Amino acid sequence: MKPKFLIIILFFIAIFLASCNTYRELVADSPDITITEKFDSTSVAIFSFEKSGRFEQNNIGLIAADIFSNSMFLTGDYNIVDRTYINDLFIQKNLRSTLNFDKEELGKLGLELGANYIVLGKIIKTENPDFFSDDQSSTFWLEIRVINTQNKSIAAIAQCRDNFKCNEIEAISILANRIVKEL
Repeated sequence: MKPKFLIIILFFIAIFLASCNTYRELVADSPDITITEKFDSTSVAIFSFEKSGRFEQNNIGLIAADIFSNSMFLTGDYNIVDRTYINDLFIQKNLRSTLNFDKEELGKLGLELGANYIVLGKIIKTENPDFFSDDQSSTFWLEIRVINTQNKSIAAIAQCRDNFKCNEIEAISILANRIVKEL
């Protein structure tokens, strides 16, 4: 009789946790991060993020890079190259995307910016249609690569994803903070 009672109580606790707003925070995937070298307190340049999916904001790549830059800066562990300086350099050199850059080009840009490391990122959004509800959610992925400008090697790779019902900027901010906290 006692084991059945215990199972019933555990079942109700599980249902209660699943219905709580904090449940998602309890079981949220932590970022997958691989770090090959330490890069604290160094100069980091964060390039505009690539995007994939349908976003409300046209310039979501710039916004995501700014959010990630702010998250890194606020830790106090990193010296961040001013994003305005990076954007001006891209305009001056008539560059639009980092997708087609090779390691040599990235290294040269990083050194020109005075950065020891470059952060390249990608933000992905997919819709999660729920035909039984008006409350739609989206899955957001934030992926980053940290590249050493001296030897052109990858210093770290991180990715984090989660489902959100909030706006894009809030979702990106939450994911960026999760990744930066683990770097």
